[in-house]
Amino acid sequence: MPHHCCVPGCVRNTAATPDLSVHGFPSDPDLKKKWLLQIRRDEVRGKFEVGTATKVCGYHFIEDDYCAGGRKRKRKTAKTVRKLKKGAYPTVFEGCFPDHLVTTKESRKRPAERLPVEPKAKKSRTSSSDDPLPLTASPEPSTASSEPAESQPGCDKHCNCVLGLLSQIQELEDDLESERSDHEETKKELTSSKAKVADLENGVAVLRDQLLDRQGRRDFRSDRILADDVKIRYYTGFVTLGMFMACFNFLRPSAEGMRTWQGQRTRTGPRLTAKAGAASKLPLIEQFFLVMVRLRLGLDVVDLADRFELSPSTVSRLFTTWINLMYYKFAELPLWMSRKKVNKFMPPCFKEWYPTTRTIIDGTEFFVEQPSNLARQSATWSNYKNHNTVKALVCISPDGTVTHVSPILKALYLMLTSLRSPAYCLYWSTVTVSWRTKGLIFSTCLPPLG
Repeated sequence: MPHHCCVPGCVRNTAATPDLSVHGFPSDPDLKKKWLLQIRRDEVRGKFEVGTATKVCGYHFIEDDYCAGGRKRKRKTAKTVRKLKKGAYPTVFEGCFPDHLVTTKESRKRPAERLPVEPKAKKSRTSSSDDPLPLTASPEPSTASSEPAESQPGCDKHCNCVLGLLSQIQELEDDLESERSDHEETKKELTSSKAKVADLENGVAVLRDQLLDRQGRRDFRSDRILADDVKIRYYTGFVTLGMFMACFNFLRPSAEGMRTWQGQRTRTGPRLTAKAGAASKLPLIEQFFLVMVRLRLGLDVVDLADRFELSPSTVSRLFTTWINLMYYKFAELPLWMSRKKVNKFMPPCFKEWYPTTRTIIDGTEFFVEQPSNLARQSATWSNYKNHNTVKALVCISPDGTVTHVSPILKALYLMLTSLRSPAYCLYWSTVTVSWRTKGLIFSTCLPPLG
């Protein structure tokens, strides 16, 4: 592979001159920097880059720079390659640079010795004042005419010194001009760098705001809220962490095997089938906490999605899944309290006035939209609320514990029918206390016992 000399103005290469000796740059950083300075190349600010193929030909080195002898190149042709001494650098640039830019390894010529200046004027004046000159002067023109001939070598030395100084001044001016251009380029680079730094600072500020926002949303998690009983009661309705964990541990075995509800789809017939989706990445305790927060505070799915970093559809599916699970699991629990427990926790006022009370039944209504079907409009209409509602029976023990909630009923007469169901009659005592509310007397519709 032919190599070209990288010195500016040098056109020598190994293709045209096969016997040309070329040398790569040294690995020592200081010596490499000296090479670049000698050949007038700038690797830092310029476009010049030193590589493995960057060479300097042997014409730029003097004979003293080479070692004695040589080494054989590992090729078919036994060509002798001359090896440079350690610390050698190029110094010969004849025909490459202007004369005033060429530097050699020889030191600068010493300035010419100045001739001693004889004190002529002052001495003559003092001598004339002290000792008057004789009237007959000596023949001085001959000596005056001979002085220029004697002082001619000194003038040449002075001229050479002045020329050397002028060349140095020219070199310094050129260096100053290059430094000025480099300074201008540096100022431009600094201005662009400041603009980039400003853009990066703005990006960092945006990322910091996003991080703080994300950390603020992450603060609304079960591990932080469940550490405070006051927050547990506010967000979930459970009095303590122990009650929350007891309910969660009761549902956990079934929750670990469940899959998220994905909605319903209709087949060819009227039968609806549910499809199970993939399991959510949100931990089970976080899912249960999300469901209890919505049941307690009634938050919208969009609000919960932003708090838990989920999509609204995911929150809706998780809520439906857990509601169905809790419905089937809690239905297995015996909510009706025994006679012994009712008497044990009965308030004193009930013990005095109503000692045989087992449960207190009340009917409640929930507003619904007006159905388009006229029969359903009539069945769900409530004169008491003056609106379309659905009804349900709620049973509590004398101490306030909810023991039963009936299914949603459309009409008032269905509430009377539900009271005759075995779910209620199995727990009636021989003595039944009648409660009248909204014009309905429960004792009249209960089936006789015994």
